[in-house]
Amino acid sequence: MSDALWPLTGLLRFVSTPSWWLRPLCVVAVLAAVLLAIAGTVAWWRWPAATVTGWHAWLGGAFALGQAAAVVLACWLVLMPLTLGLVMDALVHQVHQRHGALEVALPAAWPALLANLRVMAGTLAPRLLWGLGGVVLSLCAGPVGALLASFGFAHIACLDALDLSLAARGLDGAARLRALQAHRQEVLVGSLVAGALNLVLAATVIGWLLWLPGLVAGAAKEVLGWPEVADLPGGPPPPRLPALAPPAAGG
Repeated sequence: MSDALWPLTGLLRFVSTPSWWLRPLCVVAVLAAVLLAIAGTVAWWRWPAATVTGWHAWLGGAFALGQAAAVVLACWLVLMPLTLGLVMDALVHQVHQRHGALEVALPAAWPALLANLRVMAGTLAPRLLWGLGGVVLSLCAGPVGALLASFGFAHIACLDALDLSLAARGLDGAARLRALQAHRQEVLVGSLVAGALNLVLAATVIGWLLWLPGLVAGAAKEVLGWPEVADLPGGPPPPRLPALAPPAAGG
């Protein structure tokens, strides 16, 4: 059964499971600190001089913030796949174990790398569209463009989180692309929910640290309901049906 709100349910599950917190939150905190330092440096460098006043100062400040957001979005586009692949893989396995999915044999390093490159190539269009579009929006529309771009980057994050979860179940690159295409509605709805969560949690600053781990936890649970995964050996056990009452004597 697919859950249309899987990023939200994943966030709630992650928050309610402290045993999953340590490694993901530490890494995301370091990543957030790096991105904030980059944003502050770019904004300070591009901020209008003190001699600029009036609406020129407001316009210059808005463009400085937009340029800082553009650089941060570009860095995030590069660092997010590395963060997911190197850190969040353990969280995916923890979620799968919690839901009764057995460990499966994974390919060796070289075939796994080729499979990842195949998925990257197969999803290159939305990555370029949202990546370049997000940077352009931030440069041209300032903070408003950055807010709109957050939904596009949430779409890329959803693709990567779902792909990571499919890879953990042993699917090769071609099978993962077919699964993402077959469940494009879940990807689209999840992207909208994830984008809204990104904006809400970013406003709290600390809450944003939960966004990416919650998204991964939701994706890991979501793919277990997909037939491409459920029909594999080691997939989640089928639901138990209630036992039928024995027929009455003499019936």
